[in-house]
Amino acid sequence: MEQLVKESEITREDLRSALAELGGHVSMTDEDLMRVYDLALDHARRRVRPGNSVADLMTKDVVTVKRNTTLDETARRLSGLRISGMPVVDDEDHVIGVIGELDIIIADT
Repeated sequence: MEQLVKESEITREDLRSALAELGGHVSMTDEDLMRVYDLALDHARRRVRPGNSVADLMTKDVVTVKRNTTLDETARRLSGLRISGMPVVDDEDHVIGVIGELDIIIADT
């Protein structure tokens, strides 16, 4: 099943690749703009294909919490950053586990 790409997932690189496919320069008629858009969307779809590795899609600016961070603070950070989980690290910043939304929900019940 092909993974869907949202319009917001088209990157500048996708647009550059689409423009390069059209020879680098185009007059900007509605038809040309739609062609660039369609090509950029195709590049975005190829970029997020299931054959990509984790390294292609992973978050590189990782947010962590320490083992003694409260669940309330962790929940606020997850919500505020709009992420579903984060690594838990020790005092030397070594990963010792992962905490996620579901972990907090289960702990609250």
